[in-house]
Amino acid sequence: MVLDHVRQQITKEMFPELEGPFLEEKYNSPEVNEKVRVYAENSIFGFDFDPDLKKAARMNMVMGGDGHANIFHVNSLAYPLWEHPTEVEKINTAIDNSIRDMQDIENAYGTDARGKFDMIFTNPPFGAKVKVETEIASRYHLSKYSTAPEVLFIEACYDFLKDGGKMAVVLPDGILGNPNMLTVREWILDHFKVLASVDLAIEAFLPQVGVQASLLFLEKKDENQRQLAQEKEEDYEVFMAIAEKLGKDRRGNPIYLRDDDGAELCSILRQSI
Repeated sequence: MVLDHVRQQITKEMFPELEGPFLEEKYNSPEVNEKVRVYAENSIFGFDFDPDLKKAARMNMVMGGDGHANIFHVNSLAYPLWEHPTEVEKINTAIDNSIRDMQDIENAYGTDARGKFDMIFTNPPFGAKVKVETEIASRYHLSKYSTAPEVLFIEACYDFLKDGGKMAVVLPDGILGNPNMLTVREWILDHFKVLASVDLAIEAFLPQVGVQASLLFLEKKDENQRQLAQEKEEDYEVFMAIAEKLGKDRRGNPIYLRDDDGAELCSILRQSI
């Protein structure tokens, strides 16, 4: 979806004189595809602790023609002090190259990936079975309140984002509502502006996991914004929604749209984002 939006924006910039169907015809033109490929190669990064998922993600991007070079096997919570310094160095070099190629001069500081990302999309691991090593957890302020990986990931993403950067994170509803998570919510409100909260249906992770979760959209505050918020109570609008239909049932089987006669609609007209 993100690259579809990028593709549309690139096409509009390359063909400003075209509109409507004439512009849409150019979405998959060779020149637009090349621009999208270069953008993906330079700007999209993926981190995962599972080496098999890294390989799967790279292959998926190759099949989609969206570039695949910047998908790395790394423990995001342990970065940059991970036990595989060679992989960490590859990440740091790739980030520096991206900043140089994209001419992101304002972002050309520091020696690693922290504070460099404009947007983050993440679905951290949930549950008591996922343990974080004490040495790694102790690096995070939030470990005073919880060492659950989903909690520590919030702070890790904050570190990776630049000021004003945005993130979308899937979190179990317990973080958003349980009394014992109040201090975590206060930390989130202190460090982020909450843009939106979308409650996901229970089918979202079934049949693998029966976790009630929400999708939280956040924007990282800079130090001035944090200071102002502490001096004056914040008051701003937050988009909230409930996703009741996710396109699959509790067994993971897809649910298709149907016409008035009950026949499955195999193709849906795609609308602009």
